[in-house]
Amino acid sequence: MPTIQETYDSLVKHLRTQKKRSITSFKGAVIGAYRGHNDLKSPVGFLLGPFYLPEFEGQGLKDSLIHWIIERQLKHNFNLCCAFERMHDTIPPEYWENEFQCISKIYKTIYTPVSYRVIKADEDELVGYLVNGKFICLEKANHIPQFPRPVAIYKSHIGNFSQICSLNKQLIIDGLKSQLTNKPICMFPY
Repeated sequence: MPTIQETYDSLVKHLRTQKKRSITSFKGAVIGAYRGHNDLKSPVGFLLGPFYLPEFEGQGLKDSLIHWIIERQLKHNFNLCCAFERMHDTIPPEYWENEFQCISKIYKTIYTPVSYRVIKADEDELVGYLVNGKFICLEKANHIPQFPRPVAIYKSHIGNFSQICSLNKQLIIDGLKSQLTNKPICMFPY
């Protein structure tokens, strides 16, 4: 029986490798597909493996044999699988990294950011401050209060530079971890 972390990791790895939605034409509309063109697979289509049947296309997850296969036969956390499937079907791939991090927070898994080039010491520079859990970019840092003490954030702390998800206006800085909780910090820009 796979753990929630193992299911999460395998779905993130699959979607990072694929980098595209699995889609098909169904009743005249383009929709998410468990198995689409060019052997693309949705998260659930990927997990189904040899249990996949073409008849599954167009069926929802909760009211079908798919639910039974995922939860009872393959022993994956069904709600986690539904979250990934919704993300796949509704969020453009360029925002998936942000969604991986949000799903990780909800299901209490460990999110591992994509590895990027290491920033050398002479390239490192201050990008902003953390004050009361809010990120203030350097350009807006004219009037930073002294208490509570602001935390300087450098490029090397961030790893993958900030991405703004225009779908929910949430700023997520990948790789930045809270030293107290070791969980990602999600911040809203001013």
